[in-house]
Amino acid sequence: MAQQSIDRLWSEVQRTEQQIGEQQKKIEKAIEDEKPQKLIDSYTEEKARLVAYEKDLRQAWERMALQTQLITPVGDPSKVVADLVGPLPSGWPLGGLVGLITEKVPRKLPVAPWLYAALIDEDASVWQDKIVPLDGKLAACVTDRVVNAQSTDGNEQLTISGGSERLIGHFMQRLAEAAGDGYQLSYQTHRDATVSFSRSAASAVEAGTRPDCSIIVALRHAVTGQDEKQGDFNSAYDDIVKKAAVCNVRHYAPVDGTLAYAAAGNYLQFFCLNLNGEVTYETQQFDISNPVHRAEVLLCVAAMFRALLVMGKCWHANPIKAEDAENVPEGLEYQDLDAYLKANFTELVTFKAVHDLGNDKNGSPSATLVVTKDKVHVNMPLFGPDLLHAPPENEQSFKAVGRGLLQGLSMLHSKGLRHRDPRAPNVVWQHPVRRDAVILVDLDLACRSSAELPEDFRLADWDEGTLDGTRHYTAASDVYQAGKLLQALAADKSWAGSAKQFCDDLLSKQLTAVDALRHSYLA
Repeated sequence: MAQQSIDRLWSEVQRTEQQIGEQQKKIEKAIEDEKPQKLIDSYTEEKARLVAYEKDLRQAWERMALQTQLITPVGDPSKVVADLVGPLPSGWPLGGLVGLITEKVPRKLPVAPWLYAALIDEDASVWQDKIVPLDGKLAACVTDRVVNAQSTDGNEQLTISGGSERLIGHFMQRLAEAAGDGYQLSYQTHRDATVSFSRSAASAVEAGTRPDCSIIVALRHAVTGQDEKQGDFNSAYDDIVKKAAVCNVRHYAPVDGTLAYAAAGNYLQFFCLNLNGEVTYETQQFDISNPVHRAEVLLCVAAMFRALLVMGKCWHANPIKAEDAENVPEGLEYQDLDAYLKANFTELVTFKAVHDLGNDKNGSPSATLVVTKDKVHVNMPLFGPDLLHAPPENEQSFKAVGRGLLQGLSMLHSKGLRHRDPRAPNVVWQHPVRRDAVILVDLDLACRSSAELPEDFRLADWDEGTLDGTRHYTAASDVYQAGKLLQALAADKSWAGSAKQFCDDLLSKQLTAVDALRHSYLA
């Protein structure tokens, strides 16, 4: 009887999820057809009711599974990581990267006990070799990825725009956090979320091109990825093969290749490439709208994590200097950069000046510019993820964001410069894991305080409050934009109330960046 009740709840959860998807399509169609706002609001209210109902169902389902004691959660997360990743060879294997990735390692994903019970009951032949019951953060992460086919905000079906980050980036991070001795991986992930000429991310490819994702281990790029929200998968595949070529082969020995993934729409595929950028192995093409395929993707990430551990061990035994790593400098064609700066009403002299101010301790990155006849090279350190992909999780880290962001702005303002684009993708954590300091990057749009803007010029994140009455972007505009960012980061969080006055004061345009750093909230 208990199992039948669990089965009924599971069916109701699935039915409600389908209704949520149908309701979202109704909303989109009504907006597209310009239906009355009252009708759109009614559709939105119904979707909200369904979402709340689905949440209640899921909680009831989990309680019932645990109460009937169908499964007992057991296991140490660090041991689960070791079991999931598999035993590590003592050195670089004779079979090379392909052999390392394809080696048959019996691995199972940890999932919440209620999900284990439901999936085994649904189809034991598919799931019994893929999952194991466990509690804890790692199991919660896997459970969410297997069950949830919606994007992080719950408003649209999961696509590659957020899918690869949730299925690859977040799961990699959870594995690293739960790993015990012998399985601890030091790496940096950099994502090129917007068109930019001065990301803090290391360029993992030949000069002039850049993948959407680069995972760096011991100053060598180990994984590159190309994400396209919609469009042609073959195009993403061709792009990543072009972008993943290694520039300095001798730095990689004894490792004989790198890893990559290509993604478009709902589809994702992993590859091994040799050091000439030729594909030597590829997985099947996964459809991330399918829960079984999402589980397969996570198993591939576990295999990739294993490969990175072995690659890192070999590379750490043969260290290279940051200035020698081909994946640190980013070469920019001078003509392209000059045209880009002019289109955004700034100039090369300002570009050089703003990159010369940071020291990694004043809220701005240390950067070295090397200008040759036809190229400008920007060398920056490797930092942690940006706020778009790793927002602050508690009030202490939120205050660290406020301090670092305002410190970076005050430094620019003291030199008569304006950043103009302090958004979440342009603020990065100084350390890959710690969340105690941030750096303001993407300095290419910085301009002098005297810069004149035409009436039709505006950046995507500006609103009616950004410019002053004479359509100038001022120091107060930077502080205002910072206030918008901080307000968004605090929204719906436990510290939203205590941070409200601070955010309101920044939005008032009455405080300079220096004044804001002295605000009682940051004391």
